[in-house]
Amino acid sequence: MALAAAGLLGLFLVLRDLDGYGNWNLHRDSMDALQWLHVSKYPPSITFTCLELGIGLALLALFTLLDDPGRPRRGLAVLSLLGSTAFFYYLLHVHLIGLVATATKMDSHSHGLAKTWLGAGLALAVLLWPCARYRRYKIAHPDGWTRYV
Repeated sequence: MALAAAGLLGLFLVLRDLDGYGNWNLHRDSMDALQWLHVSKYPPSITFTCLELGIGLALLALFTLLDDPGRPRRGLAVLSLLGSTAFFYYLLHVHLIGLVATATKMDSHSHGLAKTWLGAGLALAVLLWPCARYRRYKIAHPDGWTRYV
């Protein structure tokens, strides 16, 4: 997995460096990191695919390396919780962020990345407890409606 991740990320760097292929005419304006990461998601370009699969495989290889079935890792408990309640979290966080944006009358185009990270962190902090409760309910009722959410 690590070799495949390195290959995909290397291919991403080569294609993005060429700046004329594989990104649906989203050319770099400068050498800034954000310009390198500006890839076409819809429709998915080859640079987007290489970047996303490369990062995913690198993380999977890292988590596989850290995994020890004999003892749970407390540092990965949050990831385990979100992984077991992913759709539930998704359904709640979309509405929570929309509600907060409406209540605070925030402009969606100001403060950029800082506001995005703050909003994601707050949504995560607020929804950890409901996700934990939902996972307990889901484990207690394995044949109920929860197997679909």
